[in-house]
Amino acid sequence: MAVPAANSSLSRPIEALVNTLADSATFRSLVGAVDADGAKTKIFYPAVDDSLDSSDNLINGRPRAIINPPTSWMKSRLGGDYQCVGNVWLSFEIDPIGDTFEEQAMNLCNTLGAIIDEMWDLAESRSGPYLNIVEIALADGPGPNTPENDRGESFQGAIYSIGWQ
Repeated sequence: MAVPAANSSLSRPIEALVNTLADSATFRSLVGAVDADGAKTKIFYPAVDDSLDSSDNLINGRPRAIINPPTSWMKSRLGGDYQCVGNVWLSFEIDPIGDTFEEQAMNLCNTLGAIIDEMWDLAESRSGPYLNIVEIALADGPGPNTPENDRGESFQGAIYSIGWQ
């Protein structure tokens, strides 16, 4: 079944966030995508399927981004116009880059920082199908994580709260 088009004030911000992230040159480079459509295959909503293939590898391997459902949403009237505001969580999962913990930590911060900066710049451009981002707050990380599975694979990541209107 095909994913329905985003056609409401609750779903359009999610689609706009996907477009904004997919147009980040750093995110495209990180996931090995040549264009935004390729990058979108590494962005998941509202969760990611962590099933394994026949070689015991994740079918939706890292690096990847996961957009969680809105944590807040409000539609209000301002004058004669309606305005929507809300927040969504954006998670990144990345395999460590570098040989030492210090190299891995700095590479993670540099990579995620560049992605966030590019998303902010795209949002500020007010052109294209981008999310009108008004706030980006670090909710967890950046740092190492261990998923809740029996494989015990470690990865690096961070979770951001993205405020939009």
